[in-house]
Amino acid sequence: MLTLWKVEFMKLKRSLVGWVLVFVLAVHLIADLSKTGSGEWDVFLQAVYMDLWIRPVVFTFLAGYLFVMDYEGRMQSLCFTYPFRRSEWFIAKMLVACALTGAVLVLSGLLDIVVGTLFLAEPLTWPILANQGQTLLFSWCLYLGLLPLGALMGIVTVTALRLAVAAIGVVVLEFPLVALFPGYFSWYPWLSPYLTMHDSGQNEALHVSETGLWVALSIMLLSLMLSWYLYVMKDPSDDGRSFSIRSSVKKVES
Repeated sequence: MLTLWKVEFMKLKRSLVGWVLVFVLAVHLIADLSKTGSGEWDVFLQAVYMDLWIRPVVFTFLAGYLFVMDYEGRMQSLCFTYPFRRSEWFIAKMLVACALTGAVLVLSGLLDIVVGTLFLAEPLTWPILANQGQTLLFSWCLYLGLLPLGALMGIVTVTALRLAVAAIGVVVLEFPLVALFPGYFSWYPWLSPYLTMHDSGQNEALHVSETGLWVALSIMLLSLMLSWYLYVMKDPSDDGRSFSIRSSVKKVES
């Protein structure tokens, strides 16, 4: 598994992942600079708009792109000829997606600390650092739920362009869904991290419900099972190992 993990990271060289990381950190920096006028750490560290729009798109895209790379580079058949199970490839990709998600959150947290230390009037204290660390860990656990959705979208869309459109589309879709079905606001999976992290309990429209969390969790689990089936259990005709076996059988039969 460690070998596959390294292979998946090596595939990221000269890919879109680096540019995606630069983009999300640049947006986060702009958001930080816009909040320095508050002067208080509690207000400054609230990543409301990042959790509402940017991070769901980025994390969905990153998870799906790990699968898209194989399709666009026509590496899937080659990878399946190695003595590793498809399930191991799938798990390796998901672990890399988990690592990338954590890296984005950690780098964003470090950026918060640097910008806040430089521009905020309130001094940085150990309780603030501890609270920031807990928040990052909690948000990382929440965003892991979006990774199976991203994996499924990557397997279905096949290309990076269509994946990007789909990742942006599912977040933009929040607005008409909320307008048309306000009572089911918390059921949408991509809203779960935002609602859980920023639920004040004062606004009923922004209140995360237990039913909504269970529905979102069920959708995430179903997407994990479906993406597992499409990648691991389904027998595509371009699969290197299975194709070579079927070809050999046909030759023997003929």
